[in-house]
Order: sequence, then C-alpha cells, then structure tokens
Amino acid sequence: MVSAASSSKLSEHNISSQPHAWSLLANIAALPLSFAIISLISFCTLLYNKKTALNQSSSERSSNAVPFIVFQEPDWTLLHKSAEQYRTHNLRLLQTLSQGLDILLFNKELTNLDNITGRLQNRIDRLSEIFDQDQDLLQTQVFVPFETTYVLPDGEPANSTNTFSSRTADHSYDDPHQVVAHIVRDWTAEGKQIRRQLYDWCLSKIDKSGLRIMVPGAGMGRLAWELARNKHAWVEALESSVGMAAAAASILQRKQSGMIHPYSSDQLSNEVNSSQRYLRVQYPDVDDLSTKQGHLSYTVADFLSLNGVVNNQSKFDVVVTCFFLDTASNVLEYITMITKLLRPKGGMWVNVGPLQWHQKSQIRFSADELYNIIEEVGFQIMEWGVDVAPIEYRSSDKVVRSTHYDAYCPLRFVAVLK
Repeated sequence: MVSAASSSKLSEHNISSQPHAWSLLANIAALPLSFAIISLISFCTLLYNKKTALNQSSSERSSNAVPFIVFQEPDWTLLHKSAEQYRTHNLRLLQTLSQGLDILLFNKELTNLDNITGRLQNRIDRLSEIFDQDQDLLQTQVFVPFETTYVLPDGEPANSTNTFSSRTADHSYDDPHQVVAHIVRDWTAEGKQIRRQLYDWCLSKIDKSGLRIMVPGAGMGRLAWELARNKHAWVEALESSVGMAAAAASILQRKQSGMIHPYSSDQLSNEVNSSQRYLRVQYPDVDDLSTKQGHLSYTVADFLSLNGVVNNQSKFDVVVTCFFLDTASNVLEYITMITKLLRPKGGMWVNVGPLQWHQKSQIRFSADELYNIIEEVGFQIMEWGVDVAPIEYRSSDKVVRSTHYDAYCPLRFVAVLK
C-alpha cells in the first residue's frame, strides 16, 4: 500500500526561492498620509506640501487603501521559508499517521481492527487533500511580497540597509502556524469572542476621537484597524515579522479572502475528536475593510529601531500593546521606547496580555515588579489587574478540541505619563 504521505501533492509544489518582482510606488504622495511613521522623518514637510496631489490621487485609488511602510527592503526569502516550513511540518504529520497505519496493518496480536484501519486511512487521505488546499492558499495569497513604500531620513541613499536594522533577528513570529492562528483570531468569526475580551477592552479605554495611536506588535492588524475605524483615529500599526505583514497585507491591502483549516496542522497529541481537525473557516469576517473617518498605515520594522527617528514632533497620544510586552528580550528597552513615543504629560499606555516572556528574554519581571518600574519611570497607573478567568489564544468556541488547556490570564493596565 502506498501511504498518502508520499502521494500527497505537497511534495509536488515548486515554491520559487526567488521573490516576486514588485515595483515600488512611484509617488509617495499618492498614498494616504502615513501620519505617524512618516511624520517621524525629516521630509514630512514635503509630504504635507503635496496635500493637493494626495487628495487628487487618493480618489483614483481604492478607498482607504492601507500603505505598508518599510525602512529597508524586507527579507522576502522569509516568506518562501514560511511556506516551506508549513509543507515540511505537514509532510511529517502525514508520515506519522502513515506509520501508525502500517502498525495497524501488520499487527498480528489484535483482531477486528478493520474499522479503525479504514478510519485512519480516511484521515490520511482527507488531511492530505486539506494540506494541499491550504498550501496553495498560503503560497499564492498569503506568503507573497506586497507593495511597499520606502521611508528614509532626508539625504539617506535609497539602498541603505543599516539605517533601521533590527535589534534582534528573531523570526519565530514568521512561523506559518503562528500566522494562521492570528488570521483566525483577528479576521474570522471563530475569534470574535477573543476580540471582544481583548480588543474591545482596549477601545473602551480611549474616550476621544482623532487621536494619534501606535500599535506595536500589530500582527494581522485587526486591533489597529478597529481603532482607526471606531475611534476615527490616526493609527500606525507596527510589526517586525515579514510573514505577519504579508498576511495582513493580503487582507488590508489586496482585499483578499479565503477558506482555511486552522486546526489541521495541530500536533498529534492531546486530541479529543479527530473530525474537529477538519473545520474550515472563512476570512475576513467583514465585507467593508475601509477605516471610514479613520486613517491606518502599517509599518514593517523592529519596535526598537524607532529609537533613531523619534523626536518631539512625532509623539503619539496613545500606545496600545496587546500580547506584545512579553516578546521583549529586554522589557526595559520596550518601556523606554514607549515613554519616548508618547507625548509628555498625558500620553497614555494601554496594555493587555500575559507575561509569558520570550525564550530569549534576558530579564523576567513579575506583575508587581513591573508595576513599580512603570511608576518609577514617570507613569501614573490608572488601572491595574490580572484576569481571574483565562482567555484562549486562538479561538474561544465551546468545543473541546484538546486535553491541553492553552489559555492565559492577561495583565491589563492603563498608565498615563505625568
């Protein structure tokens, strides 16, 4: 018998290692103004002088098109690696199932196993088909280069690669399963309850419209989009992961939609019902992706690289960190950067998320220690608390898929600069 793992079309896909050729936009003024990051650099005056050209050209473009800003050419090879990583993981999963099937077929001790043998073969066949479908979607829609607009300081050569180099070369958030999980949480009906518990809480802490808001670690961009749309805010999403940015661009920039199987690649452990692995979900869960009276731009850069451009004219009214603070290798650097980004005397920091410190974290504070640090650096803490009930990370339906509970009790706080 030929196992489904070896016959899967997953092994036939030929993903080019060469990045697609995307022409950069010829005129930066033809894009909606990247109010936050672009205002950080010295040629923002030139952009404002071209307001007339911006207004004219914006009517020719799709409504509320989201510009994706870069300080240097993204490493497009990471997208190829992500697609290859997804393929490799799923081939291994199919091979594991095929090994189990072989054990059943050659078993001589137990009898009457034809039913379970047929079920396992059907599982292999079905997953093989699902993996091919999702591989094609990720390869052709998600992990592909996107249109970018370069933003460099005045006088810097366009081919500069050192001006905004990342402080940490961590590509763990380019993992394809992380990207798929964020698609589910941000842009499907499956993640609606999680968004209510996290994103709606963040929105409820902002009682004014038209504010300038930074959202570092923006991921798939749903929180930033909600802030721009519902608070009529000028929002800058920031994300260091090229894979996350590519997935966000497929929705926010190219307005693509699709069906994906978010649980198909889960590990073969702690599984309750094998049929739940086949669930397919539609994204995005909204038809109108415009920000209406709000404005949104998305910058692909490391958070700490902003240290080279922040100045008194580039302050934000609010910084919103959601499941971001514990990604720091040194959280003190994050806190310092946030104080630099916020306007003095009144700049607000809204945070929600766990303290599951990144594996590369050099220092790991408890919540009460963080409280003292945030106060000491000049914030007045307005709200502070840790949830009693845990919040699921990926989806929050009532179906029990795993015997392992993957949820967090997030730390929530609101702090204002004195």
